[in-house]
Amino acid sequence: MIAKDYLNFYVVGSTVSIRLITKDRYGRTIAELSKGSINIKEQLVEKGFGSIYERYASQCEWSKNKI
Repeated sequence: MIAKDYLNFYVVGSTVSIRLITKDRYGRTIAELSKGSINIKEQLVEKGFGSIYERYASQCEWSKNKI
């Protein structure tokens, strides 16, 4: 719930960009979210609210050196 609250606080009222990476085996969208020049997924990982999934890390420049 803390991650959801942080994300809501961070993006409500903002323009968010979505960069499609791929779909997973269940058809869910794998994407990067950005607010201006800030990568939201990277922010969530740095704050401890998320983790890097190795399968898709090579497709996200910021995550390659953080695994």
